[in-house]
Order: sequence, then structure tokens, then C-alpha cells
Amino acid sequence: MKSVTTIYSGSRKMLSTSGLNLLRVFVFVLLFVAGLVLSGCSRSPVAIRGVELVRGGELSKQAEAQPPSQNLSRVDRQGAVEMAVTPMDIGGGSDGMIRFEVTMNTHTVDLSMDLAQLSTLETDLGMRLDAESWTGGSGHHVSGQLDFPMYAPDGTPLIGDAQEIILTIRDVDASERVFVWQVSEIP
Repeated sequence: MKSVTTIYSGSRKMLSTSGLNLLRVFVFVLLFVAGLVLSGCSRSPVAIRGVELVRGGELSKQAEAQPPSQNLSRVDRQGAVEMAVTPMDIGGGSDGMIRFEVTMNTHTVDLSMDLAQLSTLETDLGMRLDAESWTGGSGHHVSGQLDFPMYAPDGTPLIGDAQEIILTIRDVDASERVFVWQVSEIP
């Protein structure tokens, strides 16, 4: 017959072994779920291509090394919101609008704001116009089109002889985000 000490010792060993297995399963499940969450919320394709504007308004070395046709997107990662902006049409098209594609990603900020109310486009010559419309939605992953009039109310073209355009977006989890392009680099 086994003694009480032997039975107690065997039970304790069995409990510690099963506890260790439960811990291993828990850690595996936790890592698996974390991997799913991170893969579903990865960086935007614009950032993966390496084209980004680093703080201070300078292009990263990766972006400088790329051909100009791929160097149009600008990324700002201030606060909890990553914002990528790409000029789509600065020639005004048939409807006289200057267009930018804007993508915003976050996990903590509601992005339901109207970017047209928060955005201005200006040139290095000092001409400045407010945005006219924004087609984005709401949520934590938002894309849309930000449109500016090509002409000032007096008929003066916004771009004209300008060498540079500057898009400023205010109050999206940062006081100001500034995106700059040379007019000559935009097809």
C-alpha cells in the first residue's frame, strides 16, 4: 500500500505538469491571436514601398532613391494616425479640381471628420485656397478624395507659375500635417 506522502507527491507532480501544459497552450493561443491582429492592421501599401515623409519635412533616403514617378506619396505618422497623401490630378481635369487621394489608419481615433474643413492648399508664391470637398467615410481605416478648386474666386490659377504646392491638414490627432511636392515632379 502506498503511503500518503507518496500519493501527495505524485499528485503534486501531475498538477504541475498539467499546469505547465496549460500555460504553453495559453501562450501559443495568445501569440496566434496577436499575429492575426497585427497582420490585419499592417502598414499601408504606400508605407511599404518606402515612400514617406519623415518628421521635419524631409524625404527619407529610401524615397529619394526612387524614380520621381513613384515618389508622389507622402506619409505622416504623427500621433496615433498614419496619413498617406498622393496627388491625383493637379492639372484640374475637366471639372477644374485639384485632387488628392488621402488614406488614414489608426486604432484609437475616430476618423469621421470632414477633411475639407481642415485642409488648405497653397503654393510657394503665397496663394492659398481651402478644400472644397472630401469623399472619405468614418471608422479607423478611411480613404477618400480631397478636392481643391483650381482657380481662386477672382479667376487666378492656384498653381500658375508656382514651383511647389503645400497641402496642410490640421487637427487630425496632430495640430498640423504638412505635405510638400515640387510641381515639376507631378505628371
